[in-house]
Amino acid sequence: MNLRPPGYEPIANATLIVDIFDEHSRLLYPYRVTLAMIASRFFSIMIHPLNYLNGLCISMKTRYEVQAIIFDEESGEKKAFLIHVYDPKTKKRTWRLVKGGIEKGETDEQALKREIMEEVTLADVQPIKKIYNYDFVHEDTHHMVASYLVKGNMSEKPKLNMDGSREIIDSRWVSPKDAIRLLFWDNEKHVVGLLK
Repeated sequence: MNLRPPGYEPIANATLIVDIFDEHSRLLYPYRVTLAMIASRFFSIMIHPLNYLNGLCISMKTRYEVQAIIFDEESGEKKAFLIHVYDPKTKKRTWRLVKGGIEKGETDEQALKREIMEEVTLADVQPIKKIYNYDFVHEDTHHMVASYLVKGNMSEKPKLNMDGSREIIDSRWVSPKDAIRLLFWDNEKHVVGLLK
């Protein structure tokens, strides 16, 4: 005796067990649809984020940047140069190291000197060596940062400029210990900790 309603078509595999019981009871028939719906929702939930992430990875840009750990010595103690940045978008003020993108055709040293000049107008600076690399992802961009020790001159007075849409509102020469306390980002704290 076939109790299936007209137009009934079993769904393969996912509903095999329910279909067997469905031969004997109309009560189980509604569950065939429910299980199919659950399975459909489950795969939809699992697959869509994967497709999104896959698309995100494919479309992600890469930006190469240099970061300057500008330092000098006072009475035999090293001091690090920090900038205080105000971001009108987030309304936050954070202590940072000088950092910026490498333009096409530039060497790391050229990019360091240009970024330092653009942000704080310090001319008496000399890049020494790269001491650390790190990377991070922000929005649709993968940032790859090379951090350099840069010898500066504490007697040179900085002139603070805009950094894109962000305003540099202050600067300070501080001990590495104070720099680690003031800096906002962990990677910047780490590179200053390498200043010996």
